[in-house]
Amino acid sequence: MGIYTEPSQVQSFNFYSYNYYKNLTEIDIILYKHNQHYSDNKVDLHELRQAFFNSAFTGNVKIEWFVENDSNKHSFKLPYHVSDNPDRWLDNDPEILNILEKYGLLKLIKDPKTNNITSATEKTSVNYYINSHGFRCPELDNDPCIAFLGCSHTFGTGLDQDNIWAERVCKKLGYRPVNLGFPARGIDFVSFYCKYFFKSEIQNCKAIVVLLPPFTRKTIIGNMIEHNENITDYKIFKHFLQLEWINELKQEEFYNNKILRNWNNRTYEEPAQLSINKHFAQDLYNVENTLQRCSQAMSVINLLASELDIPLLVYSSYTDFGDAGFKNNPQGKKIFDMARDGQHSGIYSNKVFATKVAEDLKQKIDK
Repeated sequence: MGIYTEPSQVQSFNFYSYNYYKNLTEIDIILYKHNQHYSDNKVDLHELRQAFFNSAFTGNVKIEWFVENDSNKHSFKLPYHVSDNPDRWLDNDPEILNILEKYGLLKLIKDPKTNNITSATEKTSVNYYINSHGFRCPELDNDPCIAFLGCSHTFGTGLDQDNIWAERVCKKLGYRPVNLGFPARGIDFVSFYCKYFFKSEIQNCKAIVVLLPPFTRKTIIGNMIEHNENITDYKIFKHFLQLEWINELKQEEFYNNKILRNWNNRTYEEPAQLSINKHFAQDLYNVENTLQRCSQAMSVINLLASELDIPLLVYSSYTDFGDAGFKNNPQGKKIFDMARDGQHSGIYSNKVFATKVAEDLKQKIDK
């Protein structure tokens, strides 16, 4: 997943209006100062918050996708998103595309001679309303809210706003939704926001709900370069990078049991990059490392909930939510359950999950 829109092309909220440093604990301050000992570069939380906005929002969309915003509760409106757009629809298997057309989500254009699918257009419109902070929810205010943390299942990729489970939960319970779902991101990405920015930006939060993303995702912060065509004028900016999208690390030979079987057979003539990739891949995919990484991230979120004295509910996107496809309802009837992008669960799963979460939350919040 690359950067679609240059950071300078979209005006974000003025994050310098927040004092993120005031919420640092004594230990945080010691760590912050200790970290400066090793470099002349100072960690700038405001720069990182802008980088978070760019990585979570503008890095997932193209500038031509922005349309006139007709909502007074949001700052941006788009008809497409990172995996829900005409280019990405064609990444689906033809069988999936035909199902999406059958159920009125897409219209397929086929070659009359070969019957191969050549392009697809939307038959059902989906609007992505984004606030000035880069979240798919109304602008932040002081009304009582519930914060929802996760990946694209929480963001609601391929679904209209009202059909997202987080929106449904808040409608049932009468709270303002704060959707901290970020497509293709892991729980470590979300926990970074919780650690440094949540307390400053999210006010009057009554509960936090986490729908866990896949554990194999890992975020690192890197330096990127924005430049003109002649590369004579450039600037360096921070970006949150996802390791699992590096093709070399995704190759099976780097993270299956062949690594262990072949490790003693490696030679000093082996390219250095190959060895580095093997190390990175094990860090990324080994179950012990994924558990440790995500446990650390959840510790940050759990501490936040404890400090705010609010309930924290955690669910699995595998066992509690499910994948796109056809589902059997309680009466045994097969239900079409697929979002417009063909990769995420549809309205049915969001509705069922929202009912469960709302019931669980009601018991916790009412206590």
